Amino acid sequence: MLDRSLFPMFIGDARRHGSRRYLQIGMFVFLVVTIAVIWLAVGAPEAPSPNLPLDGTTIAPEQPLVIEGSFLRAALTAVTLVEVPTDDVSADAPRTVPVALLSLPSLSPWEAAGIRLDSPDGKSLLRPDASYRLTLGGNWTILALPWLRLGDWSTEYRFSTEPSPRPQLPDQPLYPKHERPVTVQWNLPVTGFDYRVSPSVDTSSAIDPTDPTRVYISFHGYVPGQEYRVEILGASGVNGIPLQRRYSFSVVTPKPPTPTLANRHALRFGEAMLLRWDEPIVDFAYRLDPPTRTSVAIDPADRRYASITLQHPYAQGQEYRLTITEATAENGTSLQQPYSVVLATHPALSAPETTPGDTAFGIDPDQPIGVMFSAPVGNRTAAEHAMKIDPPIDGRFEWPSDREMLFVPASPLPFQTEFTVRVAGGPLGPSDAFGGYLDRDVVFAFTTQPDKLIDVDLRRQVVTLWQDGQIVLTTPTSTGVRGAETPTGTFMVQYKMASTRMRGITPSGARYDIADVPWVLAFWGDFTIHGAYWRNGFGFPQSNGCVSLPVPIAKRVFEWAPEGTPIVIHY
Repeated sequence: MLDRSLFPMFIGDARRHGSRRYLQIGMFVFLVVTIAVIWLAVGAPEAPSPNLPLDGTTIAPEQPLVIEGSFLRAALTAVTLVEVPTDDVSADAPRTVPVALLSLPSLSPWEAAGIRLDSPDGKSLLRPDASYRLTLGGNWTILALPWLRLGDWSTEYRFSTEPSPRPQLPDQPLYPKHERPVTVQWNLPVTGFDYRVSPSVDTSSAIDPTDPTRVYISFHGYVPGQEYRVEILGASGVNGIPLQRRYSFSVVTPKPPTPTLANRHALRFGEAMLLRWDEPIVDFAYRLDPPTRTSVAIDPADRRYASITLQHPYAQGQEYRLTITEATAENGTSLQQPYSVVLATHPALSAPETTPGDTAFGIDPDQPIGVMFSAPVGNRTAAEHAMKIDPPIDGRFEWPSDREMLFVPASPLPFQTEFTVRVAGGPLGPSDAFGGYLDRDVVFAFTTQPDKLIDVDLRRQVVTLWQDGQIVLTTPTSTGVRGAETPTGTFMVQYKMASTRMRGITPSGARYDIADVPWVLAFWGDFTIHGAYWRNGFGFPQSNGCVSLPVPIAKRVFEWAPEGTPIVIHY
């Protein structure tokens, strides 16, 4: 059974134990309320912040970095400073800057405390020409009690440092103009700079008073075309930051223009003489002796090249002396002395031989018309177009060789007709492989034979006259004796005389002098067809080489055969 006498004691103990627990709970609630009141009184915790300008601004490299905040409420546990060089010529990679924390005293725990960031090695913490990323991290606590930790915090700030003076230099050497300084452009205004030139040369320098970002270096007494090395040793920017590293560049001093010329230059028609200069030029002047028309051009893509072209008409096979008298280069220098070269034009093309020859008579109607040139023709089509025949005839061109041009008529030429052939000269006509062309037109004329033929048969001693393919006369003749034979071949009546006096010596040595020889047709030198009134018979050789006929027959032949009538003498 339950001992009721003990119950009141149990209850009293319980009451005593409950009061203690309530007391503990009450004290805890009081503490929490107190802390809350304090928390509300001092405000919510804020993360410490660096004593810097606004995020993303630029500061001087020597400016100290101070972090301010209430470290009773926000504990600072991590600081990271990353540097990224902004100098585009720097090869440095981003780096983490070692940071040492130096606490700065505060008057009370409730005021902002300070922590200064320093370099452990005592050097400058920041460098010019860089951007920085400062990361702060820690946790929030109540009265800096770690067991009252309320959470973590993190913040990041970005800023950059002022630039150092840097020259903006090209990769290639600088080529200043004559009496013009070298310009060095800086990224910011400078107040001074120092440099060295090698090999040693007299120089002077100045900062542009209107634009201190430009510096001028002038060279005096330099060697033309010499490459000098300029080393910039130091400089100061208007922001007080000095040059951080040395820079160097090359300068090639201006050189007067000089053309490259051979002693002699052969020119073809239409070909330009190429002038090569060692410096780009703006213009140049020259003279030509003997004078002739020329054209000149400077290559706009590369002004080191210029050309001189002789204009038509000019003398072929002629030597000209070209003298360059003046020239101005792009670098401002001028030609120092005249330069000369001999220009030799190619000899002209000629046509020393034509078929038929000029003023020829009695030409076979089937004979081609030809021109023999002095050199191989390089433009056959132009040569063919240059030939004109008057009156015009149809036909085709043939080239038995590279020097001979033939025109073959499509049908026989009309009898006893005079033709004029003209081959146009000039650059557009026939020319040889070297550009030589006909200086003037080639003109020749010929006359075709009549539709008549005088046939002389020496074996039979017979003369036959043919017309339109029919025999119109057959007569005995007396031709040359042995020692004074009548020549054989094809001839033509060159001229006619009604009468003449003939003198000479026979093969036996006897002299003769015959007056009033009638009806004479000359065909080769002193050889003629004529009447012989002193002969009593014909049909056998008895002349001194001529073709002699009875006088009435000779008169008929004289009247029948015009000049140019072909004569065929044969056995």
